[in-house]
Amino acid sequence: MHCLGTAMQYAGRESRTRGQLSEGLRPFSTSARIQPAPQAAALHDRKGSAYSGCTTYHQPSLTQPHSNDFWQLRDALPSTPFVAATADSTKGAHRSILSTGNKEHTAVQPRCSSQGVENDTDEICEFEALLAKSTVRNVVWYLVKWEGFGDDKNTWQEQDDISSDLVDNFEASYQGNFGVELLKKRERRGEIEYFVKWKGRPTGENSWEKEDTIHSEQIKEFEASPLGLTSYDIASPPRLSPAQPSAQVHQRQIRHAKTHHPIAAIQAAAMPELSDSTTEGPKINVLYVAPGHEIISPDQVEMSKLETVAIGAGTQLARISTSMLVKYGTHASLIEAKTLRFVGEHTSIPVPKLYAAYAYGPLDRDIDDAGSLYDTYIFMEFIEGDTLEKSWNSYDSTAKLQIAADLKEYIEQLRSLLNANYIGSVDRGPVTDVILEWSTSDKGPFDSEKDFNAAIFKAIVSNSKGHIGPYIRGMLNMHQHATVFTHGDFRPANIIVRDGRVVAILDWEMAGWYPEYWEFAKALYLEHFATDWGTHLLDILRPYYFEQGMYSRLMTILL
Repeated sequence: MHCLGTAMQYAGRESRTRGQLSEGLRPFSTSARIQPAPQAAALHDRKGSAYSGCTTYHQPSLTQPHSNDFWQLRDALPSTPFVAATADSTKGAHRSILSTGNKEHTAVQPRCSSQGVENDTDEICEFEALLAKSTVRNVVWYLVKWEGFGDDKNTWQEQDDISSDLVDNFEASYQGNFGVELLKKRERRGEIEYFVKWKGRPTGENSWEKEDTIHSEQIKEFEASPLGLTSYDIASPPRLSPAQPSAQVHQRQIRHAKTHHPIAAIQAAAMPELSDSTTEGPKINVLYVAPGHEIISPDQVEMSKLETVAIGAGTQLARISTSMLVKYGTHASLIEAKTLRFVGEHTSIPVPKLYAAYAYGPLDRDIDDAGSLYDTYIFMEFIEGDTLEKSWNSYDSTAKLQIAADLKEYIEQLRSLLNANYIGSVDRGPVTDVILEWSTSDKGPFDSEKDFNAAIFKAIVSNSKGHIGPYIRGMLNMHQHATVFTHGDFRPANIIVRDGRVVAILDWEMAGWYPEYWEFAKALYLEHFATDWGTHLLDILRPYYFEQGMYSRLMTILL
């Protein structure tokens, strides 16, 4: 006779995520005989829980594949599909179970080997070791190594299904789980957690576990290894998501995103190869790495002690070290990274040095919700100082004149950049300004101001009510302008000062070649004239009063 095999999954339990044991660490080991169940009815008495060891059903012979009773019982027990853990920043399997209570272990035993069969009516399966334990919904589970089987047959078993002597012996020597390999470390809500692989369990089932559940020797070994450091190689295994879609599914999603989601369209323009992704899992797609620097993986960013600087819609800005910032998220733009390099190489304007930039994905998530299957990471220099928004009123008139003079010089340097003969971002990229934010088909680049105005006209009219089209067209085509390089978000919050001098101009994601009035129109649109900053702005930038009024009117209609 044989035990029911691994294909049998019992009602009401989903797979639980666990993994591998570190070399040189010995779990508690023993053998134990598990008494067979007297009848098939016992399965129902235990309300669907699986038995440890082999279960023999005496009458009828349900273990014979050709028995009608066998198939009736098998069909009566609903199988539970494997649910892989999300081994990313916030949805590790163990934490998900504790927080949502919607997953449990599945107890599924391997078929018994011949050495475990005593006779035709009584079977014996033996534990070789208990490797680890976990508590879910106040139920204690143990990771079991079965004698005569490889680690790939390790399973989770309920405490009630294991002999009390075996459990007592394990608990007597328990000082944290040995049956794990530590892969990563992070601090979350003031507590240290480790990303672990459980012996004999698939890699996709790895999970974050609290420090107090891991044996101290395991932690010491991890901290002494290279994994305990904060540097990760670009070839580090990518984070896994449950049930990663196929490459074909990803390609369809990416094509849909490029034509229906403006964020994805911008990403694809900055890095066209993202549109042709054939990978079935997320990977790091590098745009740039500065000489002497290494890629910092998304997992390292997640585990770092980040000091949040700002949080926006789909983007976070955080200090990752004393000299480095990381800007990351769905809305972070690789075009901004390109612009930082361009401005830094062609002017003396103080912009943060770019250390690295990449897109991470494709990620298994709702494209309509996130707007993209990729997250962008931009690593740049952290520059000490205060924003002009915060410090402007602390300066006297002389200092304000000096700051204005610095800014005027930097604006003149932008204007002196050679005309690229198009309207759009660097490297003939699309327009990234908010005025075309929700357009996926008309972002340019545009060969002329007339083409640019036509795209604005289309965006405004499609988002407005009434018969405003002729009015909009008349305003836009009133004047023609030269095309100059423009910051596109020139305001005090994006200017860093220290000791009365400008030390950095930030946030270049909307920069590019635009009509010459664009800088003034946008800067004054955001100005409320609560201080004398607006007065100095009239000297820093060449005024375009009509165009500024036109832009304000357009934005009022659009928003």
